[in-house]
Amino acid sequence: MRKKRIAHQHPPPDFCDMEIKNPHFEVVAEAIRYIRQQQSQQPTLEEISNHVHLSKFHLQRVFKEWAGVSPKGFLQYLTVEKSKDLLRAGQSTLATSYQMGLSGRGRLADRCVENASSQPRHTKR
Repeated sequence: MRKKRIAHQHPPPDFCDMEIKNPHFEVVAEAIRYIRQQQSQQPTLEEISNHVHLSKFHLQRVFKEWAGVSPKGFLQYLTVEKSKDLLRAGQSTLATSYQMGLSGRGRLADRCVENASSQPRHTKR
């Protein structure tokens, strides 16, 4: 009879410890904080990367790896969600566009269609 090999089992790593030890976790967390704080100014990838002290190319890769979406995609999602709240509260599409740092109603409509597959006017109802 052959003996079965038993692999040495290590306890599973503590996910929180892994996050703290991985420098990319903190970079992405800081980038997310910055995007949330600056969302009405619609920061560019270059502005975000300068804030976290990475090249924009490296930030793009690291952010997508950790968050599952690009920094721009994350910003667009936040913009659409905040815009929906403002529109539901009765704010006009033009005022909402300007408050979110967009150039006008058309840009807001583009963001809504890209991220929510609906027009802003449908959100107001």
